[in-house]
Amino acid sequence: MQIDSGIEKSLQKFWNDYAEPYSLLHESCVYYQLMQQTLEFAQITPGIKCLDLACGPGNYACELVKNGAKVVGVDYSEKMIAIAQNRISQHTALNENISLIQMDVLDYLKTVPDNFFDVIIAALFLSYIPYPDEVIKEIYRILKPDGHFVMSNPRPNANFSHVFIDSIRDILRNPLIFIPVSLRIWIYAKRIERFSKNGVFHFFSQIETCQLLTSIGFDAGNIKFMETFSKQVYLVCAEKRKL
Repeated sequence: MQIDSGIEKSLQKFWNDYAEPYSLLHESCVYYQLMQQTLEFAQITPGIKCLDLACGPGNYACELVKNGAKVVGVDYSEKMIAIAQNRISQHTALNENISLIQMDVLDYLKTVPDNFFDVIIAALFLSYIPYPDEVIKEIYRILKPDGHFVMSNPRPNANFSHVFIDSIRDILRNPLIFIPVSLRIWIYAKRIERFSKNGVFHFFSQIETCQLLTSIGFDAGNIKFMETFSKQVYLVCAEKRKL
């Protein structure tokens, strides 16, 4: 599926502008809980090879390394990768165990050999691209048998105002920092909701998600869901069957 060039430029600017406030989301207890639940679904063990798709400013990549993973992070946003690179360059352990690549995700996936990664994470990503089926097809191909694919996507009609209500404690803890950042994130969240209503983004239901995964090859019996992020996001884990 092709996307209008004007909309594509608008989206590139949107994600680059969003990079800085997004990099601070890990300070929020609601977002941090989502990251920890993602890691639990992924069953991270020391030494595994993990791919962080649309890695953004490196929030997940850093947590994955803390749990022993070797991580490749890919994002097409120049600003997101720059923030992630600056973060990991300040810590030897992170710098040695995270490789960052600025590239279109689908283009990158097509360069990876079959059955290569133990874990693949796509956090808050697949709803924002016009070709999720193509991406998941490549994910299935490069995921090792018994490997885990973990993704999170906003549910249909998601209202991110609930996230900010649940984050009031964080805002009050350090209002000089969190009030301006929270306001910026709230504005971006509302723009995401508008993109969804205009058909640019698509928020998948559980049924749609399961149909998408099983059509590629994942077994419905090896797919599990969790409602999280103030009940506005579905966290999903799909395990690839043994050959």
